[in-house]
Amino acid sequence: MGLLFLVIYQAKIYLMAHDPKLEIYKLQLINKDDGRAATFRQLFRKKFNSYGNTTGTITNEDIFRAYYKSFVSSIDLKGYNVDRGKRKGFTLAYELNGGPTAKSLISSPTATNWIICGILEGGKHGIKRSLGEVSDKKKQTPIHTTNLVADRYFFLLYTPLEHSEAVLMIQGYTEAKISDVLRGHLGGYFKHKGEITNKTEIFVPQYLKEKYLNGAKFKSIQFTSGWAVPPDNSGTIRQKGYELEVRIEIKDKSQKKSDYREFSDLLKIFSKGIFQQGNKKKELEAFEGKKAKMVNGSKEAPIQFDNHDEVIPVILLKDEGIDVGDDAVPNFDQINQYCHKLLGDVIKEVMPEYAIDDL
Repeated sequence: MGLLFLVIYQAKIYLMAHDPKLEIYKLQLINKDDGRAATFRQLFRKKFNSYGNTTGTITNEDIFRAYYKSFVSSIDLKGYNVDRGKRKGFTLAYELNGGPTAKSLISSPTATNWIICGILEGGKHGIKRSLGEVSDKKKQTPIHTTNLVADRYFFLLYTPLEHSEAVLMIQGYTEAKISDVLRGHLGGYFKHKGEITNKTEIFVPQYLKEKYLNGAKFKSIQFTSGWAVPPDNSGTIRQKGYELEVRIEIKDKSQKKSDYREFSDLLKIFSKGIFQQGNKKKELEAFEGKKAKMVNGSKEAPIQFDNHDEVIPVILLKDEGIDVGDDAVPNFDQINQYCHKLLGDVIKEVMPEYAIDDL
């Protein structure tokens, strides 16, 4: 097998396709004292106490309304929910119709299927940039570090009351996502003091794995990491200090490429590689970003990894029949319908005793 190493230094932003994709996660509740599974009923009983009902009779609808109100309040703040480390933020999206009130783009609090879904908006902040006009390069508006450049993202969260596992679907783009900061928020939300905690792992239904990976061959893997270069006083580099992105790409240049099932062995080997700049060293497995591409015939198939570095295909929504407008905005109504249908397939694998036909 012939492999080519490519090391590419780049500034903070580089262009990629803006194709919508879908990520699926399982979130499991755990009793902290004994490690056994906890149900959402147990969590909500501790978290919401009386569920806001003073009549003495607590119904499942009461529980859902209390949960819905609490969950929406946790994400619909005056400002954005900010992750300082990742320099990202997100919040609930609104339909800005120019009227006296704006309508939030989220499902109804009267639903009884334990699904909360809707549209979030979010993106990067903390980067000093400028907003240019395509037709006139002299027209520029500063983007300050306190400005957040936002995209819109569909999400669906399913939390069956008597079960310990939730399903999260979050739509992103091939070069932008908020799934990391949303999962961080959910990790803090679905816990109670020192009693109930949770863990999250990525998930793709088996039939979608087979659809995307059947016949796929390994093409490349890419490791990316932020790299701060301090000010240089020697005069060899005239700069005040850069914040760069280091990208290391490993490609299979052989004619007979490896089957994707052999890829985990390659990953283990190359993850132990070390990148060094001056006195700073970092193993590739410690790089913050890691993604790979397979090839299936003439078609590329991007992949990601689960908690055990097993191959997980990226679900590209254009391949699932989702329309994307000329403005690169996907059809969120179609994504909503697709995710509700897909949820039925996910439930059959994750929690078959809760499988239902109509979601």
